[in-house]
This record gives sequence, structure tokens and C-alpha cells, in this order.
Amino acid sequence: MFPEVYTEARQHGRNHHVHSTSRFRSSIAQVGNAGRPPSGRAPGFWNADMSLAKTFYFTEAKYLDFRWNVFNAFNHQNLGIPNSNFCLPQGPNGEIDYVRQFGCSFGQITNVQTDPRGMEFSLRFQF
Repeated sequence: MFPEVYTEARQHGRNHHVHSTSRFRSSIAQVGNAGRPPSGRAPGFWNADMSLAKTFYFTEAKYLDFRWNVFNAFNHQNLGIPNSNFCLPQGPNGEIDYVRQFGCSFGQITNVQTDPRGMEFSLRFQF
């Protein structure tokens, strides 16, 4: 891929992750170096899950297990992969209809990869 496409686009946030106005010259019948779709760079991804557990013994054979699991503990939003759908240009008279206006999301990030924070409590009595 071409690093100059991404350097200027990083300054604009989630709506312009890929610099959509970049143009490249290539000769006819030249094989490109882009990977198979989806190719390109995506924002970083990190997640933190945490767990807390405690066992309460009543006798040697009877005990109670308490467990608290927290998924995405810091509620960090991991952005998805930028859209690679190309846009339709303006019409011949410069009009922008419904398809051209709402179907143009090339280079924009419109989804999230992770779920919001979730918690799970469990009790288990062993006898």
C-alpha cells in the first residue's frame, strides 16, 4: 500500500481515515501491489477483560464459588475497518440524488468492532 495515503488522512479522524482524493498513475496492464479485499490499514485494537473469584468453604466437601467477570472492562471503543465502497460522482448537471448522497462513505468508519462493557455474576454451590 501507499503510506502517503494514510499520513494526511490520520489527522481528520474517523470520517476520513483514508485520503479519498489521492490519485495514482499506473501504466496499462501493470499489476498492482494492493492485497485482496479488504486491504489497507485499520485503527488499532485492544481490549481488557477482568475477573474476580472467591471460594467460600463451609465444610471440606461443600463450598460456594463466587465469580464476577467484566468484559471490555474499560469500555474502550474499537473502531471498525474503513469502508472501501466507492462513491458515485455527481450527476451530469451537478445534482446529488439519494443514492449519491447517502451511498458515499468511502474511507469513513461507520461501525464498531467491540461490544460495550458487559458484566457476568455467577454463584455455584458444590456439595
